[in-house]
Amino acid sequence: MPIVDQVDCPHCGTKKSGFSAYGGFRRSNTKGTRTANGYVYHAEDWYLMSCGNCKKCITIQYATSNVGGSPESISSILSKHGSPKENGYTYNEHFPKEISIDIPEYVPNKIQVPFKQALSNISASNWDAAGTMARKTLELTTKDIVRSKISSQDEIEKLITKTWLKKRITALKELGFLTDGLEELAQLIKDEGDGAAHDEEPYEENEARELIGYAQALLTYVYTIPGMVDSVKQKAIEETIEAE
Repeated sequence: MPIVDQVDCPHCGTKKSGFSAYGGFRRSNTKGTRTANGYVYHAEDWYLMSCGNCKKCITIQYATSNVGGSPESISSILSKHGSPKENGYTYNEHFPKEISIDIPEYVPNKIQVPFKQALSNISASNWDAAGTMARKTLELTTKDIVRSKISSQDEIEKLITKTWLKKRITALKELGFLTDGLEELAQLIKDEGDGAAHDEEPYEENEARELIGYAQALLTYVYTIPGMVDSVKQKAIEETIEAE
């Protein structure tokens, strides 16, 4: 199918992705004001479009006006291999505009970035890339723990710049910053992420989805639960002050 428009895909995050049309309908066709050349007709067409990258669909709304009769439908235009915009149609909007991404609360922005990329790659069926970005999420999380929990700059530099991820995870457990369960989970994410990045065999969908779930669980334990506890404590302090 030919590319008929370019918009940012809400599923895979591709900017200005090329979309092909697979069907549509005319939602409205109203007769407006009368002019010397006839009535002005206003048409609104909706089309189902498929992203050239991830193949998932969105609905795009187009509108146009024509004097003297109903505007030619987009179906007719597409059957002639034409483009809506080249035939007087204006893009109005598309749905969905943005796919909701379930990111745990209180996760720092710099760690949200690779996790969002992991989720976007899941949407785009890029399983190897999703696994690799889940591993990067873990990498940045361990470094953030080091910076937030350790005061010695020499120790911070050692654990961040001179220690491989596997040993950094072990060190964080030995220092009491990761429980045994979290250390085991982190090592699992590390090993699976390594497999996605380096194994000759392609990473499978079920493996990628499971790995994203592990990464999400780790973020929840490291950031969301402590953040919720701190929020409750802060609220209690504020209520005490108001009561005095």
